[in-house]
Amino acid sequence: MAKRILFIHGRDRKPSKENLEAIWLEAAAHGLQRDHGLAIRKQFEQTNKEFVYFGDLSNAVLGESAEDPESRWEALGRLQALDRAQFSAQGYQRMRGASWIKPALISWLASPLGRLGLAKPFIGIIAADLRAYWSAKSNHGTQLRNRLKHVLHEAWSGHDEILLVAHSLGSIIAYDTLWQCSWADTSPQHNKHAQRIDLLITLGSPLGDRTVQRQLMGANLKGLNRYPTCINRWENLAAKDDYICHDRLLCDDFDGMRELGLLPGGLHDHFIHNLNLRADRSNPHASVGYLIHPTFSQLLANWLRSKPGGL
Repeated sequence: MAKRILFIHGRDRKPSKENLEAIWLEAAAHGLQRDHGLAIRKQFEQTNKEFVYFGDLSNAVLGESAEDPESRWEALGRLQALDRAQFSAQGYQRMRGASWIKPALISWLASPLGRLGLAKPFIGIIAADLRAYWSAKSNHGTQLRNRLKHVLHEAWSGHDEILLVAHSLGSIIAYDTLWQCSWADTSPQHNKHAQRIDLLITLGSPLGDRTVQRQLMGANLKGLNRYPTCINRWENLAAKDDYICHDRLLCDDFDGMRELGLLPGGLHDHFIHNLNLRADRSNPHASVGYLIHPTFSQLLANWLRSKPGGL
């Protein structure tokens, strides 16, 4: 049994797969080396990895061309200049710049709108790619899930031990895909008893939002059928002021999974400070700020060092 890491990114305009993958892997590798030494970085670099990319589909929905990655690399460079101790509340307050109106609107309004049942159209106005993912008239959601499903089946066919890292919209895609693999996958190679995720790590996930929860696969079902059954352990990282995960606590929302014995390794929430600064503005939702953070580095290092087959 070999270890394999799957990464899936989030929503909005994206650079090419080659550039975005390189940025993600460098962020994760740097955090490992900074906190745990060169040997664990080399182990990470030698571990099988797959980057599930759907930026081409998102860019098409948004009517945008591929993004220039220069500002992303600059933001990563600033993060690489920090030492472990600087990833703190004090460090965050020192570097935090002005935010922009769209994140503020989501953070302030999404939760009350959700209680009124109005958040879905509101989110759809400011996040066209998320609207397309939820649309029953589009196959956009199916296309995104199929990209992850293809990589999952390849890893499962090799009996690999899998770590799935999902950011933002990627965590919704991951959850829905794992639910489908648990209950709706009728392919000949499907074996729900053998196909499992050893560790799911969600970053800046909107899964705590009531509107999002109502759209999830299985949301209208009861008991065991409501949830994915193929996750051993789930770790969730949520940053202060991250507008996408304005409800930062997932353990209460998905406690039913634990009660049904579906998460043998548990579900744990981690609150962090994302020090990403891009174009002189704080962006606490940025993927690289999560991937380079000491909390993520610790979880990744522990998993890489663990013996295959353990929780």
